[in-house]
Amino acid sequence: SVLKKCRFYLMQGDDFFTMDQGRYENMGVDRLATLTGATHLQGSPALVFDGGTATTYSATDSNGIILGGGIGPGLKIKYDCLANNTSLPDISHSKFIERIQRAQDSDEPQPLSIFSKNTEDAMICDAFQEFALKGRNIISHWLEKNKNTTNERDSKVDGVKKINTERVIYCTGGDGNILFELLKPRFGGVIESSNQNSQNLNENYIVQFNKNLVHYGVADVLSKQFRYKKLYESSYLGQRVAKCFDVESELGDNIYLGTVIKEYKNGGKIMYDVKYDDQDEENGLGVAELLVRLETYRAHRKDDPSVVSSKKSYGREKSAQVESENSGEVDIAKGPSHDSAPNKGGKRKCFPAKKSTVAKMAKTRDIATEVNKSHPTELVGRRVAKHFKIGGSRKLFFGTVKCYYEESNSWFIEYDDGDEEDYSRSQLINYLKHYDAHKEQDKDKERNSEVTHD
Repeated sequence: SVLKKCRFYLMQGDDFFTMDQGRYENMGVDRLATLTGATHLQGSPALVFDGGTATTYSATDSNGIILGGGIGPGLKIKYDCLANNTSLPDISHSKFIERIQRAQDSDEPQPLSIFSKNTEDAMICDAFQEFALKGRNIISHWLEKNKNTTNERDSKVDGVKKINTERVIYCTGGDGNILFELLKPRFGGVIESSNQNSQNLNENYIVQFNKNLVHYGVADVLSKQFRYKKLYESSYLGQRVAKCFDVESELGDNIYLGTVIKEYKNGGKIMYDVKYDDQDEENGLGVAELLVRLETYRAHRKDDPSVVSSKKSYGREKSAQVESENSGEVDIAKGPSHDSAPNKGGKRKCFPAKKSTVAKMAKTRDIATEVNKSHPTELVGRRVAKHFKIGGSRKLFFGTVKCYYEESNSWFIEYDDGDEEDYSRSQLINYLKHYDAHKEQDKDKERNSEVTHD
């Protein structure tokens, strides 16, 4: 048969654990993979017994840092060594599997006696006891080391911490099912057990057999690398973000806007630096943290003065604009954008400005504070500026705050070209600021800032 679209991956130690995470030189990749698989399934701390040609155990602490482990001969090597170097019989793998089945027979169980009376049982019992008692000693030390530690390391790329609260221990490998039985309470019925032996260890842990643990580890690493690659290829560099801080922003709330200015790898993870519009910076953000800020920005995109809206011209007249809640851009082909447009039938009460306040208000440039502390009608008569898209270019339009609508807490804006729009508080702050930045281009300032008053 022909293999189609087959990929081969060469996995190295650093793909699973870095030196900073406790990996030592020449630590077997298979052991690293099983630890990763256990962490993926249950979180940290992790303890894995792997029964194969060699029998190994590997462990991490509650912070996901490798504690270390041990390596010894597997069951087959033990019996091969005895058969090759003594006159003892060669015990095949199938024979000690058959002996375990007899020991656990539900109708007539025949556990291996500590004082066996035939050669094969004596050989099997000794090897099984060695692992069963050694394994319990390892578990006891592992539980003690993780007694008072807490998990601080993210075990998932999305930042969600996973803690092995039930202290699940895994057995894996070709002989993993045998190790699994021997680590059960009372040695799984395979070896006879006294009451004293069963009470030596407070068995506040759970043993599970998983023959595919190494595959879970490899799959977890590859999926993370794929996500990193996907994130890196669809770079977030230059994307706008937002975050809520304890300090009030210029928008009149606690939301600060910024831009992703740097994207880099640190310890195998993609990190991001953000520069906020007030020039403060936030460095070393993980993927999960960045996604939260991107989502926050989506909710506040309409308040971003850097977003250029769309405006279409139809000869000398332009229809009213519709502002999309999702994009913050204006599409005037859809007709009036607000129910709060000036109603000639008089359904909405419009509060004009007091003429004496307009000049006074213009003297201060702390716009956010000004808007938040002023009575809404004191803002009537102020000039605003906003960029719109016309065709493929952007054009600046000026307008005037004409009146305040109390029932909707919004301000009615009339642009110099006759178009109309309502502003929320945050939008008013933004476009007052935008006007300050571009007021030198306002040729009709004096003519359009006249306000009708009572």
